[in-house]
Amino acid sequence: MVSKKYVAMLGLLGMAHGVFAQDTNTTTTTTSPLSNTQSGWDDSSKISTKNMAQYNEFRNNAYPYPAKPRDMWQLGLIGGVTVPLFDVPNASFPGYTAGLYLRKSLGYTVSMRLAAQYAGAKGYGLAPTSPLNLPPAVRNAYTSSGMSWVPNYKMQAVIPSVELMFSLKNILFHQGNPKSNIYLTAGYSPMFYHTKIDALNGSAPYNFGSINFDGDRGDIRDAVKNMLDGDYETDADIQHRVQTLGSDFNRDKWRFRHVGFIGGGYEFRLGPRASLGFEAKYYITGDDYLDGRALQNDGSLTPEKDKLVTGNITLGFNIGDASKRTEPKWFINPLNYIYNEVNAPQHMKIPTPVLPDADGDGITDQFDQEPNTPAGAAVDSHGVARDSDGDGVPDYKDKELLTPQKCFPVNADGVGTCPPTCCDSIAAGLIQLKPKCDLGMLPSIQFKGRGITISTAAQASLAAVAQQMQANPDCKVNVTGHGASDKRAQQLSWDRTNAVIRYLVEKQGISENRFIFHYGVEGDPNTVDLEGTEEEGPNTAPAPNPQYQQRRR
Repeated sequence: MVSKKYVAMLGLLGMAHGVFAQDTNTTTTTTSPLSNTQSGWDDSSKISTKNMAQYNEFRNNAYPYPAKPRDMWQLGLIGGVTVPLFDVPNASFPGYTAGLYLRKSLGYTVSMRLAAQYAGAKGYGLAPTSPLNLPPAVRNAYTSSGMSWVPNYKMQAVIPSVELMFSLKNILFHQGNPKSNIYLTAGYSPMFYHTKIDALNGSAPYNFGSINFDGDRGDIRDAVKNMLDGDYETDADIQHRVQTLGSDFNRDKWRFRHVGFIGGGYEFRLGPRASLGFEAKYYITGDDYLDGRALQNDGSLTPEKDKLVTGNITLGFNIGDASKRTEPKWFINPLNYIYNEVNAPQHMKIPTPVLPDADGDGITDQFDQEPNTPAGAAVDSHGVARDSDGDGVPDYKDKELLTPQKCFPVNADGVGTCPPTCCDSIAAGLIQLKPKCDLGMLPSIQFKGRGITISTAAQASLAAVAQQMQANPDCKVNVTGHGASDKRAQQLSWDRTNAVIRYLVEKQGISENRFIFHYGVEGDPNTVDLEGTEEEGPNTAPAPNPQYQQRRR
């Protein structure tokens, strides 16, 4: 009998475990994190008066922890089956249970539930036994007639309870609020029960001699059930130290027992106002009289106390003003605030970063390769003073910014010494014929790939060109772009020529009429050449193939 009871209990718990395992392996939670307002931490209307001081301190960064918001209560229905683990086997179908509950969170993982259930169950023995468990008058009737009794019972119970429930699935590290929750529960019940026995057929004992007790268990149970008239006229024996609702040892009163129970369940969130749950509980009664049989045939006590297992479906409804309360906390992930704040800080005090730059050149000291550059000197991305012509004299000291390489080396002022030529004497004799425009050798501007962006180095070169043009107002500059192999090349040549002219006009303030626009000339397509001139020519030209034209950034 003991092994059969444990098999039944383990079977029910196995079914519950199967539900849990199915959710773990097949359900993919795609819940997006709720906003902070829905979680309630920053909504003052969801904070109780007693927690308002903490709320204000947190909002003002005077306290590190947010105030706990108010949440809704849950009122629910309970319905399911009762599986007795008694000495007398239960009927073909389990018993029933139904009730109500009221649940309130105590925190994000612990909640308390008050419940009241009504349960009932029946059972039928599978073999004749001694009538020792029957009341004296009925027992004497069986003894005097020489007949054996087959145990049976009809048990009813009222099970008020208080329990603590521990949520296991709402603190999540990789998603927001859960759509389902696993919980464990443990509690206490002052259980009231009343058990009756169908021991008499009218006023005479039953004669079970016609039943074949060597047959199939189901057939035996059906035969016993069919023989009984279903009156359940006899109050079952009771444990004499058990309290009753009337005087002690009064068999027709309801009995009272202190009962403990444990269990677990799985709850699904149906929406902000409802949830559906499945749960199993195991009740330890400490009583062996729930089925009316506590004695074996030899008069000794049966080895096991009676226990109950229930399997219930719960339907919960969240009650309360949604504008003043959040959903129950077991459906809120308390890590929402932390992760939202890390992702998009709105409340944290983030100090202004301090990146020292001792020489004020715009490059922080940790990256500056020349930490003592003079104020105002142009530097590159490493904080080193620019040297546009590469003569070893930085631009802020160089009195000849674009010294030709043939004139290297230069003196301390960056001025080169160009070698004499055979025509110097002729040039000296024709000094009076020196042209009005003498810009000297102007640089070529280099581009990369198919880009039209003026690089930082090119900007420095163009700044030097602008200085020379401002010093020689009578000079114009031929701006020549190369590339004539196809339409795309011609348009790229036009784009780069235009980019150079536009930079000198818009960034350096040189008048547009001082440039002569040339493009599509044979040569290096990545180069735009500049050359001083006194000639006249167009300072603009229409784009040859505008469908390939690039936009300046």
